[in-house]
Amino acid sequence: MSRKPATEPRFRDIAGLIRRARRDLKGGTPVDLTGLDTTMAALCEAVVALPKEQADALKPRLIALKDELDDLETRLREGHEALGRELRQLSSRAQAMTAYARPPKK
Repeated sequence: MSRKPATEPRFRDIAGLIRRARRDLKGGTPVDLTGLDTTMAALCEAVVALPKEQADALKPRLIALKDELDDLETRLREGHEALGRELRQLSSRAQAMTAYARPPKK
């Protein structure tokens, strides 16, 4: 009996997590990657348990998945950096507003 179908739900779950993360990033909402690590670990365990021929047949899908995850990482880093810049600008504005709001010293 082939165990290959055991990998399919994991591929689908990971693809769904990546799609939701991209949508959330695009929409400016917090990204929830809860479960990605355990689902990836389960996929890896399932692939390792397969006979070599079946595991080898999954290489293109695994490579494509890695590429998608790399792209998501890049987008998350870019979003994080942009958020950091915005927060620094807000902090600078708040400091300026506080400084100009003080009454002059006598």
